[in-house]
Amino acid sequence: MKSELFIAKRYLFAKKTTNAITWISWISVIGVTIGTAALFLILSVFNGFEELNLIYAKKLSPDLKIIPAVGSKFNQKNIDTNLFKTPEVNYVVRVLEDNVLLKYERSQYFANMRGVSNSFLKANEIDSVLRAGSFTLNEDGQSYAVIGKGIENALGIDVLHPIEQILVLAPKRNAPLNSIDPSSSLNTAAIYASGIFSVQQEMDERVMFVPIEFAEKLFEQQNQLSSLDIYLNDNVDMEAFQQNLQSKISDKFIVKNRFQLNEALYKVLNTERWAVYLVLTFILIIAICNIIGSVTMLIIDKKKDIAVLRTLGATKHQIQRIYFYEGMMISLLGTFIGLFLGAGFAFLQAKYQLISIYSSSGAYLQAYPVKVIYTDFLLVFATVFIIAFVANWYSAKQSRNASENLRSSIAEN
Repeated sequence: MKSELFIAKRYLFAKKTTNAITWISWISVIGVTIGTAALFLILSVFNGFEELNLIYAKKLSPDLKIIPAVGSKFNQKNIDTNLFKTPEVNYVVRVLEDNVLLKYERSQYFANMRGVSNSFLKANEIDSVLRAGSFTLNEDGQSYAVIGKGIENALGIDVLHPIEQILVLAPKRNAPLNSIDPSSSLNTAAIYASGIFSVQQEMDERVMFVPIEFAEKLFEQQNQLSSLDIYLNDNVDMEAFQQNLQSKISDKFIVKNRFQLNEALYKVLNTERWAVYLVLTFILIIAICNIIGSVTMLIIDKKKDIAVLRTLGATKHQIQRIYFYEGMMISLLGTFIGLFLGAGFAFLQAKYQLISIYSSSGAYLQAYPVKVIYTDFLLVFATVFIIAFVANWYSAKQSRNASENLRSSIAEN
């Protein structure tokens, strides 16, 4: 085996009879290098976007959420609050939410109004999501709303210089169905917007935060809740605490963790990641197929060498291994260079923020997110190795056929 590997290495770096074969070999290396680097970088970018989305989701999402197993509301008296008086729990937020119609000047917009208790303001990340104004829900006995960036754009609200209050409309609980006046079946309330937040597009376009007392009055639902949001202390095992709490709480309630609450987001990110992975894998297949042409042309160029080796007693399997090793060395050389370049650029991007994301208005947002996960090295290497192994096995098989033909012609002579 050492002799086959030695000859293959000489073929890789030695000058060929035809310069085109040399160029094709190095073009193959470059193709594999670019494909490998691109695949590694794309995976790192998707890792970065996944982490970025999780960070944003965490800013206004609880660690655990208790919701009713049936229906959308429950009486808060049905849950024993002593369950939350443990060292693991930092604070609990009472939430009452429902869909409402917003009116501001001549504009109308459907939104999800989320009434929250004052403990919601304890969230450490609240100020980081603000884009204008302040995260104020109560001040001097006056209720205020904090709205998403999308709602601000849809209604044309300037929180720093408000023209008028936002009119909030919600259906009455016991409104008559055959009322002549539609407005009699609606509860209305007015509120000023104190701030604008921006987390994720879906949330920015749908959610507004108000004091829970404001929501209870508008929805006519005293002591009713949509959920209890639980925020845990640092270094608490979220999933273990979730299982423990679910075992103690009534089966009329479901406890969901942050990952389950954002399940759709995780599925979309994973689906996009693997879809791009497959596309780039097909591109890698095309790049590695160049190696088949390179090895095939080398076999044609080295027919005399094959004849000499056969005369010296080399078997057809030994001849096949020489060209298989030749193709694998081309593939692995491109793979290692590609991984080095891809990882190097990812580290440079993470440290020096070479490429930035800009909004449609041209305003700077942040550096393009990348995150290097060491298992991606194994994934990319395994992908290229498997494709290269199959391609080089096929191309090396041609040398076996060539050696058999040469043996036949030598025997005839």
